[in-house]
Amino acid sequence: VSGAENDEASQDAPEATGPDALERLRIMARSPNPRTRIQAVRALRSASTPQSAALAASMLGDAEPAVREEAHGALAAADGETSAEALLALYPVAAPHLRAGIIEALPRLRGAVEPPMLRTLLDERADEERRCRAAILLAHMRSTSALENLASLAKRLQGPLAQASAEALAMLARPASSSDLATLASMHADPVVRWHALQGLARLGGPAVAETINTALATGREPDPQIRREMVALLGRFGNDDSVSLLVQLLQRDPRLQQDAIRALTALTGVNMGRSPRQWEHWHADIRRERARTAAERAQDEARAASQAAGAGPRPVEGVPAVPPGFEPDAAAQDPTEPNAPPGASKEGDALVRPSAAGAPSATP
Repeated sequence: VSGAENDEASQDAPEATGPDALERLRIMARSPNPRTRIQAVRALRSASTPQSAALAASMLGDAEPAVREEAHGALAAADGETSAEALLALYPVAAPHLRAGIIEALPRLRGAVEPPMLRTLLDERADEERRCRAAILLAHMRSTSALENLASLAKRLQGPLAQASAEALAMLARPASSSDLATLASMHADPVVRWHALQGLARLGGPAVAETINTALATGREPDPQIRREMVALLGRFGNDDSVSLLVQLLQRDPRLQQDAIRALTALTGVNMGRSPRQWEHWHADIRRERARTAAERAQDEARAASQAAGAGPRPVEGVPAVPPGFEPDAAAQDPTEPNAPPGASKEGDALVRPSAAGAPSATP
């Protein structure tokens, strides 16, 4: 099939029922005319063979959105095992644009291909490379059903499947797997697994990042220098007050991490005290004293407010004007210039002392 006339004539594509028909569909799928490519993929819906599923999967990288949509429909309509197999085979050898198309389609194909992908992941008789691919594809399709299995494989195995499972777990990065990621980042023997787990924690954010890294760096448990640098950098984003103390200690005891520690401290605190650990220690001590003073003042204010609330008189009856404490009608009647002034108010010509917005007395003329 060649030329514009043949492209137009091929609109009524044959069903993919045999080798000749499938070869014609392959030719149509390479046509420069997008309508012809659409017709080719539509014809694949009527077949559910490994060859037809492979051709449909190869169209997920087409430049025309309508062709990609038809390819998605063909894969969703086919047998799940067949479509899953086509994606597993194509993904590792796909060109970048096709791989991007597969990744884009996977969440929508989850209903069809998630069960067979999970079976492949857990099949101990299957080739390890296929199981690794299944782990990554499950992550791309956002399979929350795979979280527990991925965590289990990453924890108990070594080698490529443990690494792929940790990478997939990190890509999914759900709060439910936070403790699993923290365990992997801290305890696993494989540095690649620890690295992926650390990236997963970073995607999640929250206090677990600082807690995990603080412990690993404080105990010297992490031997890999690249991971240690990554941990220090992440403390600049997710660190806490304990992280500041830890980073200052690293300035003293680990010259290889000095520049990384300074950058992390600057990012975490918003100030730059340079290379001197003593300057950082003095600054941090001042900050902690100020926080303690502020907290003590806040506690005193809260206690004072609670005491005043406990000693307050009964609430006014609804509909009856409130009477200020200590108000003496007879005394007020003696001063016609201030008929309702509470005790202690000055007479005309003096300043009336009232509480300011900050709580300190201020004179208002």
